[in-house]
This record gives sequence, C-alpha cells and structure tokens, in this order.
Amino acid sequence: MSDYDMMRLVHSSSARSDDNADEQALNWVVLLTSGRLTEEDVAAFRRWRDRSSGNREALAKAREAWRLTGEALPRLRRRDSFRQFCRSRLTLAIAASLALTIGLSYQYQHSWQYDYVSGVGERRPVTLADGSELMLGADTALKVDFSQGQRRITLGRGQIMLQVVHDDARPMIVSAGAANYRDVGTIFGVTRDNAASQMVVAEGLVEAQGRNRRVTLGQGWSASVDGQGFVRTRRVEPTQELAWAKGRMIFNDRPLRDIVGALRPYYRGRVFLLDATAANQRLSAVVQLDSIDLWLTGLSKTNLVKVNSIGKFHLIS
Repeated sequence: MSDYDMMRLVHSSSARSDDNADEQALNWVVLLTSGRLTEEDVAAFRRWRDRSSGNREALAKAREAWRLTGEALPRLRRRDSFRQFCRSRLTLAIAASLALTIGLSYQYQHSWQYDYVSGVGERRPVTLADGSELMLGADTALKVDFSQGQRRITLGRGQIMLQVVHDDARPMIVSAGAANYRDVGTIFGVTRDNAASQMVVAEGLVEAQGRNRRVTLGQGWSASVDGQGFVRTRRVEPTQELAWAKGRMIFNDRPLRDIVGALRPYYRGRVFLLDATAANQRLSAVVQLDSIDLWLTGLSKTNLVKVNSIGKFHLIS
C-alpha cells in the first residue's frame, strides 16, 4: 500500500462511523503510532473505542497485527499528517481543487477513455457489433475501433479472452503495449501488464508481432512480448492459462508472490507479504475467484506460511 493510501485511510478514520470495525481499528492503530496525534484525535479515538465491545475487540486484533508487521510502513512516521497540512483554509481550498483535478484526470485515465471497463473482482462478458464474444477479467479496460479495413481492440490493462468471428476482409487485431495480436480464426486470450503482454491460443491460429519478429502460433502456444517489443514463445496448457475466464485460477509450483499478484485484481481486500521467505514459498493451488477468502483461510492451515487476518486485510509471513 502506498504512503498516500495509508494517509488517506488515517485521515478518514475519525470521520467514518459505518465502516467495518476491523478496518476502522487498523486505521486508528496507524494514526496512534504516527507520532502526529492531536488532542482532538485522542478524544475521537476514545469515543470510538468506548462505543462498543466490538470496537474494542477489533482494536485488540489490529494492535496485534500491527505488532507483527514491525516497521512495515516506516515512512509514515516521517511525513506530516494530512490533517496538519490542511489546517490553513487557503491550503485546504487549493488541496480540494487539486484533488478534484487529479480525481477527474484519474477517472479519464482509468475509465472514461475506454469503451468497456470491468471492476475489481468482476468478470464481464461483452458481445461486439460483429458478433465476436469477449470475456473481460477483473480490473480490465479496452477500446474498440471497427473500421472498413480492420477491427482493432486496444487493451489498456487487464486480461481478455476472445472468441472471434473471422472476417478475411477485416482482421481482428488486439493491441497490448508493444505487441499486436492478429486473429487468423480463433479463440485466444491476452493479458497486459504495463507495457508487456502475453497471448495464449486456445483454438485456431494467432499472429503475434513485436519489435524483433512476427510469428503465427497455434493451439497450446503462448507469445510473451516485453516492454521493448521482444517476442518469446513457449508451449502452455490453454485450459490452465485461461481458467480465469471460467472463474478460477490454476497454479502449479509458483512462488506465493506470483499467486498473490495474479489474484490481486479479483480480490477486494488487501494481502501483504511481509518477508522474502513467504513471498518465495512455492505452492500449487486451484483458487475459485469468488472464494479467495476461503483460499486464504486454507492457506493459513498449511503450516507453510502464517496468515494473520483482520477483516479483508491479510498479513502473510
């Protein structure tokens, strides 16, 4: 979690009264340990703590989890609190104006410039004007441009699976970062990660083009194109690589950091890997994307790693 996210959580903790008690408790612990506590903060904290036994129980769990993290968020102590920064009315007005501008810019970059967007934890089916079928993975965004000579999908982020209606006069091209993938009559999936991307062929043929070469691949092949446009190919198991389209992910002997990273768009909570030993722990797993909490519960019982959970905050060590 970035410093900005943490500061936002801390600043909002005293104003929210209906949020989950576990999340409120964690926010209070962060503020209480920030070294920037005011008398008003102390009074607000005591009112929240004394409001219910549930709040007190949540606070005890949050303090224990914070103890386990050690100095996982040390930079927070070196920053002035958002509340102190905004005490001046003029500064507050400028900050509000900047926040609005940044917010609008973020919305454009994240959502408004795209034709189709899916949210965190969401898979979204889409039927295009030509009858081609798409499945959008979680936190995915794309543009569609159909012209007389071609059909083009620009994948801004995330992953899609396509079942393309073939048209020799208008090929379907998927642009993802430095790569272009051209349908030659097929079912295939594309995942974008910043400027890099990966394509997996489930059926038919797909032409993958990067900077260094162009290659046509059939069923069971994958092309990976890095941010500089260099193409690499390998054999894969399509049903495993594209299992996300049917609501699950399959991992064979993968580091836990890779598994957590792959699941992140599908989970509305937060998972923190607190040390390299946990991050490098290799696992095999089949994870139902609508039951990630259950998988985390099961992971805590394997004795391979330790999982401390506070609501949807999970600390793995």
